[in-house]
Parts: sequence; structure tokens; C-alpha cells
Amino acid sequence: MKTIVALLLLTTSAAAYDVPCVPSTAEIALKTFGQSYSEDLHSVALSSVGTPGGYMLTVSPDDSWTLLFVPKPGTVCVVAAGQKWTDVYPLNGPPQR
Repeated sequence: MKTIVALLLLTTSAAAYDVPCVPSTAEIALKTFGQSYSEDLHSVALSSVGTPGGYMLTVSPDDSWTLLFVPKPGTVCVVAAGQKWTDVYPLNGPPQR
């Protein structure tokens, strides 16, 4: 797993979350991952109804990836990170948008 120095240096312990969280906006986190790891926003998802927050997935051209959780405005948590990200599509190809 890659080292996430930029965010972990500022890591604060969040009692409600069992992952490293930092006081930051989603925009700043995305800019940091873009500059530090060449990762760009790949996907976003909202949490289920009644659960605050959402998720962001960043991926680089060399397939490193980071999954971020944004539980509330002003807080970003690093859930997981790794290498060899691969998009998986149905047999009939990628979804049409």
C-alpha cells in the first residue's frame, strides 16, 4: 500500500471513524492527490439514506488508487489505497452515458 504522506502528516484521530481523517475539503483532498500521486477523481457515491457523507475514488494513469470518505463538510478520511486498479465492465462493454 502506498504511503499517503500528505494527509497522514495532518491526521487527527476521529472517534467516530476507524480510519485516518483530516480537516480538509474534498476539493483540497482531490488537488493534493492529483499533485502528489497523479490521481484524478474517478467515481463518487453517496452513502445510503439516513447515513451522512459520501465516497470518492481517485485513480492514476499507472493504476494507483485511493478511496476517500467524506463524512461531513470539512472532513476527509482515507479508507483504503492500493495499486493495480482495474475497471470491470459488463460483457457488452462500458456503460453509455
